[in-house]
Amino acid sequence: MESMAKAYDRFTVKEVESKSEWDKFLEVAEGATFFHSLEWRGFLAKMLDCRQFYLTVRNEVGELCGVFPSFVIGSNRFKACVSLPLSDYGGPLTASREAGYALYWRLMEACADMRISFVRLCLLEPFHIQLFRSNLGCADRGKGVVEIDLSRTDSSFVWNHVFSSVVRRKINRLKKLGLEAYELTSKCDLSEFYRIYAADMKHIGVVPQTFSYLKTMWEMLYPKNLRIWLTGANKPFGGLLVLKDHKVSYTYFLGIDRTKSLSHPVFQYLVWSEILKAESEGLGKVSLGSTPADQGDTHHRIKRDTGGIFRLQEIAWIPTDSKGRLFLQIRGKVATLWRRSREYLPKETKSMIRALSKYTFNS
Repeated sequence: MESMAKAYDRFTVKEVESKSEWDKFLEVAEGATFFHSLEWRGFLAKMLDCRQFYLTVRNEVGELCGVFPSFVIGSNRFKACVSLPLSDYGGPLTASREAGYALYWRLMEACADMRISFVRLCLLEPFHIQLFRSNLGCADRGKGVVEIDLSRTDSSFVWNHVFSSVVRRKINRLKKLGLEAYELTSKCDLSEFYRIYAADMKHIGVVPQTFSYLKTMWEMLYPKNLRIWLTGANKPFGGLLVLKDHKVSYTYFLGIDRTKSLSHPVFQYLVWSEILKAESEGLGKVSLGSTPADQGDTHHRIKRDTGGIFRLQEIAWIPTDSKGRLFLQIRGKVATLWRRSREYLPKETKSMIRALSKYTFNS
C-alpha cells in the first residue's frame, strides 16, 4: 500500500488536453487499438448523448505515461463509467505499474466525486488485468477476440494451410462466376450493405444498429479508418465492415445472406479479401472482433478456422458505491439463473433472461 501511495503522489491524472500527444502515446503503448483513438471518441460522442471521460497520466517531469478512454453513461440516479461502449477493445493503457496504480486510485476518486456507481473495463493485456482487478467487483471471462497476426500467418499460409481444399475451390468458383468481393466507394451504396447486415442480425436474434449509425460512421471515418466489402453481383449476399488504423484492421459489422452461406464460404471469402488488402497496406494484424470464449461455439470455431488466435478478454466490473454493489449482485444472480435454467425454459423466457444478463451499458 505504501508503494501505491508513493506512486499516486508522483503522478498527475487529468482529462486529455492534447490530441497529438495522445496519438503519439498510442503509437508505442502496448495494447493500443483504434478504439482507444480520439477519432473513435469523436464518432462515439456523435452517437452517444453522454459525457466523454478521457484521462491522461503524467509522471513528475510531465511526460505522458498512461491514458484511459471512457464515457459516463446513465442518468443522475445511476451512472456508469464504461471503457469503452460500442467497442470490441478498450480499457486503460499505462507504461508502468506505478502509472497504473495512480490511474486506478484517481479514477476511483473521480467516480466518487461524479457519483458514478461502477466502472466497466475491457481488459486484454495480463498487465492491466492484474492492476485493475478488485475484490469488491467481479469479472466476466466469457469472450475475447480472434486476431490474425500477418507476421506469422501471412496470406499464403492462410490460403495453403488454413483454408481447406473445399473452401479454396468454392472461393475460386465465386471469382469465376463474377462474384468477387469489392470495396464500397460511395455513400449511395451503403443501403446494400445495411440490407444484408440488418437481415442477418435479425436472423440471429440481435437488434441491428440503425442505418443512421452506419451513415455517420461512413461520413466521419471513411476512407482513412473504415472499409466496407461486398460480395455478389446485382444483389450482394455478403458484406464486411472493418475499422482500421496504420497497424490493424478490425472486423466490426458482418452481414451474410444465410440462404447463400451453405453453398458459398461467404465469411471466409470476405475475410480473405481483407487479409489481402491489409497485407498490401502493411498492416500487422486483422482482428475478427468479439468472440465467445467457448471453443465449441460456432462463431469461435469459424473464426479460429481462418487462421486466427483467440485472446481471452476480462470484463472487469468495479463498484464505487452501494448502488453499484447492489447492481452487480443482481446482475450476477441473473447470469447464474440463466446458466442453470437455459436448458429448461421456454424460448421467450430465455430471450428475456439473455437480455438482462448481457446488459452492460454497451449500446
